Amino acid sequence: MKAIVLSTSLFTHSQLLFFQVGFFDTTTTDFRDVIELSIINRNLVTNDLDGLKTKMQEEILIYSNDKSYGITEQDILWAGFNAMSPTIFQSLKDSKIVTRVNSVLKSNCKEYHTSGTVSGGTVTFYLTDDGTSGGTAIFTNIYKDSAKFWVDDALIQYQFGNYTVSGDNKSITVTINKLGTVLLGIIQFVSSADGFTVYLSIKGD
Repeated sequence: MKAIVLSTSLFTHSQLLFFQVGFFDTTTTDFRDVIELSIINRNLVTNDLDGLKTKMQEEILIYSNDKSYGITEQDILWAGFNAMSPTIFQSLKDSKIVTRVNSVLKSNCKEYHTSGTVSGGTVTFYLTDDGTSGGTAIFTNIYKDSAKFWVDDALIQYQFGNYTVSGDNKSITVTINKLGTVLLGIIQFVSSADGFTVYLSIKGD
């Protein structure tokens, strides 16, 4: 039995790589199975062919084991991958996040997603490599107007106040209240949002 990588394609914006694999029975000289697998690697923007093939190989071997095909590393043929690899890597390079800040093109833009729990009417997000106050800052510059806060709750409305960024760019703190019913169309009751999870996405470089 051989596993043959027949073709590859890239969903550019998410850097999701699809590849079609055929499992060829060398005894009957026919394909027993043809499937599509996928991997994702947002950091693969250089010509690290071995790194990409290793990830693909892992997925092929997992599927082979599930099907009891008995495929080993030596049984994988890379015909469809070798033909497409230059195109794949150019697409990966082109798919980096690009944005403009005050009309200035920022080609090294990064986007960070995190969450925090409300306590005392505020929530603090740590923009660090380990998500703690002691970690290394992800950003040198933060694009403040790119910040988006939300709560995963369709039944209750929330009110976010102004937010502050720490001087070392390691954290963002925002105030939040839970909105209640409106009385006579004039007064809307506000209550604590303590204990709720708030999500943040933000860009910077």
